Amino acid sequence: MANVKISELTAYTSPAGSDVLLIVDLVNDQTKKVTVSDLVQLAGGLPTGGTTGQTLIKASNTDYDTTWTALTNGTVTSVNIAGGTGLSSTGGPITAAGTVIISLDNTAVSAGSYTNASITVDAQGRITAASSGAGLTADGGSFTSGTPSGRTAIRVARGTYANLNASLADLQDGEICYATDQDKVYVKEGSALVSTQAVIPTDNAVTGTAQTFTAAQRGTITTLTPGATVTPDFAASNNFSLTLGQTTTIANPTNLVAGQSGSIFLVQGGSAYTASWGSYWDFASGTAPVLSGASKVDRLDYIVRSTTSIHAVFTADYS
Repeated sequence: MANVKISELTAYTSPAGSDVLLIVDLVNDQTKKVTVSDLVQLAGGLPTGGTTGQTLIKASNTDYDTTWTALTNGTVTSVNIAGGTGLSSTGGPITAAGTVIISLDNTAVSAGSYTNASITVDAQGRITAASSGAGLTADGGSFTSGTPSGRTAIRVARGTYANLNASLADLQDGEICYATDQDKVYVKEGSALVSTQAVIPTDNAVTGTAQTFTAAQRGTITTLTPGATVTPDFAASNNFSLTLGQTTTIANPTNLVAGQSGSIFLVQGGSAYTASWGSYWDFASGTAPVLSGASKVDRLDYIVRSTTSIHAVFTADYS
């Protein structure tokens, strides 16, 4: 075969797969042929053909030897599923056909309904303990027929004011709190504790504090009903007025409390009447007073010494 210069070859830009190329085997001094398709396959190209659903696989250990093949289903020898925390499985392992069932494990909590429940939850979100609370009801029965035998107190947050104030985030709006160090009740309102205890102005009269009055103080004069016997009720007033219409016994008053003081005005009408006194009335030298005549006004000033003794001073003949 004559040699041909490379420069004399004509370029071939569109070879067909069936075109044949000559190959010189210098070792064996032979000329061989190879198709373009064989060269493309040997160079690692994809084989032509194949149908939908086939997969390209390696056909042999030879480099670039691939072919289109339809895959077939294999056989599973064994499948099993193990349960995790709070889960269990049944039905496995499966070696041919079957069903594996996954179930939630029961906890120690009894199924049911809980009131004002106290619960414990684990890291998986399961309730592991539950019990009913004592409740917040204060309905212990009707007090109209006496104190009921069974009552449940309302539970309130209690502690020192500093501890309650430091735990505002744990309190709900409207929740009642009791400050043990202040003997004071508070209510959670927004971001503060609001006291419900009334603050008495310093200029108000109170029973347990010494005070100086800067304005007039007046006591009501209670009118006593005339009769043969008149019994004043010292719980009704400090001052009394009695218009006599007959001879009258002014009996021992009711509701005597040591320290009470006041006056009784004794008014005579067109006729003069006498008066006698109960055993609790004590006069100077033990002598009871004699009332003035008709159309006169007498006054008896008194102070209660004890529940059975009233010291009295009589002043007569006010016109």
